[in-house]
Amino acid sequence: MDKSFNNSDGATADTLPGVRYLMHLPETESTQYIAKALANAGCAGKTAVIADRQTGGYGRLDHKWVSAPGGLYLSLLLRPETSPEFLSDLSGLVAGVLAGVFRERYGLSAKVKQPNDVYVFHAEKKTWLKISGVLSEASSSSAGKKSEWLVIGIGVNISNTELPETAVCLNEITGGNTGVMEFARQFLREFWPEYFRWELAGRLRS
Repeated sequence: MDKSFNNSDGATADTLPGVRYLMHLPETESTQYIAKALANAGCAGKTAVIADRQTGGYGRLDHKWVSAPGGLYLSLLLRPETSPEFLSDLSGLVAGVLAGVFRERYGLSAKVKQPNDVYVFHAEKKTWLKISGVLSEASSSSAGKKSEWLVIGIGVNISNTELPETAVCLNEITGGNTGVMEFARQFLREFWPEYFRWELAGRLRS
């Protein structure tokens, strides 16, 4: 099986750290729907689904996520070897990793608004604005003792300007020109070590 399929821009799984398979779509209703379908079909863990635009992106409690071109819309299929009781911890972990990337790579003041949103401080507007959100959805075995799969959905405003007043995109606040796939690579490099530590801790506690 090719590592990349339905790929729209030449990016491959080899260019995204830790990703085994990549599906990159110009448009879809929701990357979460695609990733969950792949999970139920038996697709391997570490599969990433990225869309340039979503027509029905959603977040926690089914809140609509505006998904115009220029943002990172990524769903990551994972098959963690840990008990389902620890899965809820991962949304906060991912949000923490994103906040760390904004701080360390871009020099921004960033914080996690529990349970799963990331805000950065806009110096000119003198307020905190939403830049990213995380959604986790999972399935466990019928006995509830084993995780079957976990899909982490990540939305990051990179250069998309079609946003509510309470949100901001990365390139606006930094004045830079960061690309979507560039940010995806930065995030994944920081994410995997934290994920493996989380997975190991979960196995030790199970």
